[in-house]
Amino acid sequence: MQFQPMYYGGELFIPKIELSLTSNQSIGIITDLKRKQLLMNQLVNHSQYYLFRAGQREYMRLTVEELITFLIKISERHERAAVLMDYFALKEEWKVKIKDLSPSKRMFVTLLRIFFAHQPTVVLEEPYFYLEEQDRRQFKRILVDLSKESKY
Repeated sequence: MQFQPMYYGGELFIPKIELSLTSNQSIGIITDLKRKQLLMNQLVNHSQYYLFRAGQREYMRLTVEELITFLIKISERHERAAVLMDYFALKEEWKVKIKDLSPSKRMFVTLLRIFFAHQPTVVLEEPYFYLEEQDRRQFKRILVDLSKESKY
């Protein structure tokens, strides 16, 4: 993964960054909001990266079950919706519309996109931002499991 240097007002704002990623490796970049947006924007047009944006929206009128069923149909995965709802801690919310979920559970729904992504590298923007404390451990477990298939 490589980021090009960027200048702002004639001064170096972001240096050239080269990251050598290996399988099952996690790398975190801590920076301010403006630099984060510029770095993420450099990855937008690269087909090898799946970008997980912090404010990413889902189909808010669908229920959790309807969204999972839809994602299964459009992807090449042949998972069962009930298994995925259990794995992503959404079993109790299966008939709830996405718009009515708590911000924490909505983040788990968005995490489904990572599960169905085909890109070899997943880039997460602030993955823990909307999570309640008790959901962070489960979210971390899911990320570790997903990293066995992808890089993030």
